[in-house]
Amino acid sequence: MNVIEVQKLDIEIGNAASVSGLLTQPPKARACFVFAHGAGAGMTHPFMEAIAGGLGERGVATLRYQFPYMEKGSKRPDSPAIAQAAVRAAVKPDDVVLDCASLPGENRLADA
Repeated sequence: MNVIEVQKLDIEIGNAASVSGLLTQPPKARACFVFAHGAGAGMTHPFMEAIAGGLGERGVATLRYQFPYMEKGSKRPDSPAIAQAAVRAAVKPDDVVLDCASLPGENRLADA
């Protein structure tokens, strides 16, 4: 049985701010899917856990991360500029897949 490692991360987003992340890394991962939560639930929501676990079982690493508003416990999503800064911090130039479950303005996030 393969053990899938989950590592807690601190992702710096600028202006002395950071957000939490979870890197799920199966042995010999062949890709990494980077994704953020939707407007109503954070990165540890059962839906997010299921996606990370299912992809991990198939040899795909995942990086889940919080947006700043969720990190602070607020219910109001961040402005597009702040959300885009979080996306840029989590998604490096070599990453090719970006998903945002249901956050308002997600089309603007894809332009980040």
